[in-house]
Amino acid sequence: KNSKKYAWIHVDLINQTKSSGVFRGLKNESKVYNKFDKIVCVSKVVKEQFIKKYNINSDKVIVKYNAIDKNEIIEKSMEENTEYIKNEKTITLGSIGRLNAQKAYDRLLRITNKLIKEGYNISLFIVGEGTSKNELDQYIIDNNLQDNIKLLGFKSNPYKYIKCCDIFVCSSIAEGFSTAVSEAIVLGIPIVTTDCSGMKEMLGNNNEYGIVTKNNEEALYFGIKKMLDDKKLFINYKNAVIKRQSMFDLKKTVLNVEELLDE
Repeated sequence: KNSKKYAWIHVDLINQTKSSGVFRGLKNESKVYNKFDKIVCVSKVVKEQFIKKYNINSDKVIVKYNAIDKNEIIEKSMEENTEYIKNEKTITLGSIGRLNAQKAYDRLLRITNKLIKEGYNISLFIVGEGTSKNELDQYIIDNNLQDNIKLLGFKSNPYKYIKCCDIFVCSSIAEGFSTAVSEAIVLGIPIVTTDCSGMKEMLGNNNEYGIVTKNNEEALYFGIKKMLDDKKLFINYKNAVIKRQSMFDLKKTVLNVEELLDE
């Protein structure tokens, strides 16, 4: 009874109803959350959605970004990569995440196929495992894309693969605060992403540090195409994303959490 209690919310709980199966109903869920001293959300959108959904005192709900260790990411990205050899003659798209419906890799495969048919010299790799793997594998086979699209499976060190990207793509339907996009920023990779929680906080409300598209297949296609077509724009984003690395200061992020616990 005398301990302080904190809840950490990592997802948009309106678009991802992950907690609904644990509680008797929304009223019960709100009652439980009200027992916490603070509810920490990993992005501003996650906070807004949480307050919208639950009958919670908004003063309890705060935002603390996830801690990202820049130095470790950069160091591990320099490890030798013998499993995926980048073809320097093609533009490489890359993504990292679970192969499931939320990540919407089916639409990223269709977009890649469409761009290849239009004559773009591109390849795509995805690092991750999941329930959609067989479906994605079959699409690759059915469309003769084995030379252009690689599903690399789970990798304990994803950073050396992110480093291989010319463009990092996030096709997700929903996120909380994307770790993979954070890591791509740290490694200075230009980004095209759908509009999920946290993306505009990382990349700017007006696409200052990367391209954030509407969350549908057509918009993502045009966002990638825009980056491919405009070399000057690509270079501008390559420079801009480096400036955004300062957002991920591990010492500052940990200090923010320590200050919360000291209250």
